[in-house]
Amino acid sequence: MADLIVRAMRRQRRLLGKCLGVLGAVLLTGCATYVAKPISAVSSASTLATRTLDDPQLLEYVKRRLRRSEGAAPTVRWDLASLTYAAFYFNPDLALARAKQEVSEAGVITAAQSPNPTLQLPFTYATNPKPGDKAYTLGLGLDVPIETGGKREHRIDEARELSLASQLDVRQAAWQVRSRLRAALLQLYDADERMRILERQADAQRSVVAMLEKRLNVGAISQPDVALARAALDRDRLDLAKANLAAGAAMSAVARALGVPVAAVRHVTIDLGEFASVPLVPRPSSVQELALRNRPDILAGLARYEASQAALQVEIANQYPDIHLGPGYTYDAGVNKFSVGIAGIALPVLNRNEGPIAEAEARRRQAAREFEAVQASVIADAYAAVQAFGDAAAALRTSESVVAVERERLAGERDALAAGEGDRLAVALAEQDVEATALAREDALMRTQAAAGRLEDAMERPLSSPARPIIGEPF
Repeated sequence: MADLIVRAMRRQRRLLGKCLGVLGAVLLTGCATYVAKPISAVSSASTLATRTLDDPQLLEYVKRRLRRSEGAAPTVRWDLASLTYAAFYFNPDLALARAKQEVSEAGVITAAQSPNPTLQLPFTYATNPKPGDKAYTLGLGLDVPIETGGKREHRIDEARELSLASQLDVRQAAWQVRSRLRAALLQLYDADERMRILERQADAQRSVVAMLEKRLNVGAISQPDVALARAALDRDRLDLAKANLAAGAAMSAVARALGVPVAAVRHVTIDLGEFASVPLVPRPSSVQELALRNRPDILAGLARYEASQAALQVEIANQYPDIHLGPGYTYDAGVNKFSVGIAGIALPVLNRNEGPIAEAEARRRQAAREFEAVQASVIADAYAAVQAFGDAAAALRTSESVVAVERERLAGERDALAAGEGDRLAVALAEQDVEATALAREDALMRTQAAAGRLEDAMERPLSSPARPIIGEPF
């Protein structure tokens, strides 16, 4: 009897070995292998510290993007457009959004997978077989699951909608990168312009102080008049120092928006001329239409709602049990037996998936409310941005009129001095007034440019070309 058991077990092992060999060959064909990719904080920081805007691959990428958007192959001139593409190349936030998109795209592959069959290798041994019968039974079987109710198709639909939402999230992240970069460049422009104005104002005030000191020496004015002028000069110097600090902070903000060290920004010339003027005020209806039709967060909200619908369809389909086919072969006491049957069907007698269906319905309602909230916020932001931009532009025009009046007065004082009828002190005071109104005009320009940035954010389109989106596509 022991010999019979040993021979049966040997036969079972040979059969099992053959099956496992065939199965192993199938499974190992095309299998993925693990590749370690460790991250070192030190080496990563070192890589970030060596980034420059002179990187040949960066320059080629920027040229390619500029060629695609402008229809030419220009040399790289660092302005808002080219620096935006540099930020797309380096910025870690956009890289993170792209990585999340890759995860969603891989989810489509997962959703499309069909369940694998299960291999079964039954073996039994009888201690009291009939005379002439074999004492053992061995076999080979499969459990082949067949999904019903369109579950796989609904899973794929859900995964594709989520993948689309993640692609739109990349566009959203790209615009946010562009928005932060524009704000930082605007700060840099403001600091540079303010320093130039303050330098001219300080020069005019120094002239005023020098002339008042001469008049004090001859007794034409009193000491308090000179003291007031000196105090004004000290304020100009302090304002100039503050503007210099603001320029340094703005340079750091530009580097942070680009994803490069500050030294990389200091070593290039940045063209900020486009901030010297503002675009025309668009119609509120066109702003709202562009926002509602093209903003990535609205489109992503729609995609996530469609994904919630597909998820609900999956749970409804889960009410219907899957079928498990069980083809097999059995060597039973010397008899070869082949069988095909249904291995098992889950009976929906204790529940019909009511809980998951209710959760999926609730998530669909949540996705609908989230979309409506985003849509309402976009509409309100678009209306407020247009109003704020129009008001700021009107204030800018008023300040420009004041500057024009002061320049006319300065021209008159200079003409009078040239004719021998004027006063050098009056000219210096008029120059100071011109620079003071120029500072007021600079404040109005910055408020207008900031309002223009909020208007662009409301549409997520540049005002210079609202028909062309900013897309952070992988390179």
